[in-house]
Amino acid sequence: MSNKLQQAEALKKIFEKVKYCSIDKDGYLEDFNFASDLDEALFNVGKEKIYELKDEVYPYLNNIDPSFRETAIRALGFGWGKGLNLPEFRDIAYKMWLNDPNDRVKEAALDEWITYYAGSKEPVILKCLYNIIYSNQCTIHARVVALLGFIEVAHAVSSAQEVRDIFDLEELAGDTSKIRFHPINLVGDDHTDKVNRMKEENIKLFNAAINKGHYYNKINSIMQKYVPNWQSKRI
Repeated sequence: MSNKLQQAEALKKIFEKVKYCSIDKDGYLEDFNFASDLDEALFNVGKEKIYELKDEVYPYLNNIDPSFRETAIRALGFGWGKGLNLPEFRDIAYKMWLNDPNDRVKEAALDEWITYYAGSKEPVILKCLYNIIYSNQCTIHARVVALLGFIEVAHAVSSAQEVRDIFDLEELAGDTSKIRFHPINLVGDDHTDKVNRMKEENIKLFNAAINKGHYYNKINSIMQKYVPNWQSKRI
């Protein structure tokens, strides 16, 4: 038996075992260690390109646990080069971006959906990503993913440094865990206010970054080149 067949059999046993595992009242696996094994199995189906197990992965797109949904998305999509990259998954990824209730799952779905259009210069896709970049209703991470994807779809990445600079904008998402929490009556409300103010300030900083200089010029240049009847948008 080849190594790949052995891997497939081992992974299949994990998927079979989960059918008999206990779940809690909310629908999550009770065994934390097995949950970790299952997450790794989903990842490895993509990493090892075990296409015959794709039907074992699809059900986890609807699992109550967002970590399983996110890993399944990466396994079925491009997954940073470690996924199955299934053509039929493209439209499913877009629907999950629109409809999933969890931000991390939505962001992963958006990231995977974009990969199907890399270098295509499709006006409809560019316009969609442009709208995400300039939407205060989206998370900063989703907007960063959209910005990088926008440039990749336009086949306009100038350097590895440009990619790193875009990801540096991720810092504007902020680490709200650094805001100290005092669990005393109204002080808890004050903590929430501080978190909200930090998020609002970081949104303003991100908006400022894409409304001037390199990003603004590049975004507008791409839109003018590939999207007919386009009008500039600032926020």
